[in-house]
Amino acid sequence: MVIVVADQWRATLGSAGLLAALDEVRRFALAAPRDGELREIVEIPALRAGLVFEQGRDEQGREKALDQVILDDLERMSLHVEAPLPLLQVALAQLEERKEGNLLTFAAYREMGGVVSAIRTHAKAALAEWQTAEQQPVLDRLLFRLVQRDPQQRIVCRLAPRKEIEADAEMRALEEHLVAPQWRLLQGHNDQDTEGAYASPMTSCWITSRRLPDSERTSATT
Repeated sequence: MVIVVADQWRATLGSAGLLAALDEVRRFALAAPRDGELREIVEIPALRAGLVFEQGRDEQGREKALDQVILDDLERMSLHVEAPLPLLQVALAQLEERKEGNLLTFAAYREMGGVVSAIRTHAKAALAEWQTAEQQPVLDRLLFRLVQRDPQQRIVCRLAPRKEIEADAEMRALEEHLVAPQWRLLQGHNDQDTEGAYASPMTSCWITSRRLPDSERTSATT
């Protein structure tokens, strides 16, 4: 039995020389974590590391623990159901870097701008080398394949067929960079009918929004 994170199975099995064998075995996809399971994913590692989430108040003045505020913020993001773990991973890692002793504080969380700004900061670092005059066209080609307009004309993330991306050698190189474990800005999707890659909400939507009129940027980044 092999257990692999959904968006990393190609890279993991490929590096072990097992990718071809996947066609000969049955695959079982586990459902995305539910709310109670997400809470455990946040709380248990922190408890084992001796970290404590501060008690305080959310933006509405309601008394809450910081971990609940983080989960509430996550729930308001698009695609949080399909891709909660990479989003949490990035936000919690940045929060831990700002800990005070063993305390994870509201002040640190607000300083980093919450989950949304944590993802933006992460995306900026991952895409820095691709925002040059030479590489920007490649970045644009990939990102505009990862967004679309919904019926309300808001910018939302799009599932892009893998073949569509890998047909372009330069886009494929960028895709490989973005799915790497240290970035995980592209989320793999695989089922019986389609194989593709979709971006975490604050990746393609944030970058693409820079080219939109000011009136449209809010819908592109929430």
